[in-house]
Amino acid sequence: MGKKRAKTTLYGHMELQKTFENLMHGAQEECVEVALTDAAEVVRADAEKRAPRRTGALARSIRALGVRKTRHGGTILVAAGVKTGSENAFYAHMVEKGHVIAVAQGRETYTLHRGRVRTRTVTKIKGKVAPRPFLRPALDENEGEIMRVFTEALGRAIRQVKL
Repeated sequence: MGKKRAKTTLYGHMELQKTFENLMHGAQEECVEVALTDAAEVVRADAEKRAPRRTGALARSIRALGVRKTRHGGTILVAAGVKTGSENAFYAHMVEKGHVIAVAQGRETYTLHRGRVRTRTVTKIKGKVAPRPFLRPALDENEGEIMRVFTEALGRAIRQVKL
């Protein structure tokens, strides 16, 4: 699946839109960052509820990491598998997307065309683990709520800057 991109356009809030346009560029960025971080919290909370549980480490590892600067603008990041204290849910992407179970069966030696000798590990696929998505559904099923929270947070941030 491709990356989800969001384009922000304010409709129906003419006063909010005019105020936003009149803010200095730095203040605009700050307001948007605050609003995006609030919106990311919606995704984080839902993904935490959806995450499969054995020990609970995976659910506890889900974080809304805030806005990361890119050359195309800001990107909001909600991540799972982030090390939390002594726990590390490094396997989060394997749960989300599924994976294969491969078992090493030994080493094999082979010769390259110039006489160089190499060895490689021989593996056998033993099975597949089905995906159990929790992040993507949290994003997809909360789009309306995300936009509502974003709009409200943006309005609050603009009002604070104007004061």
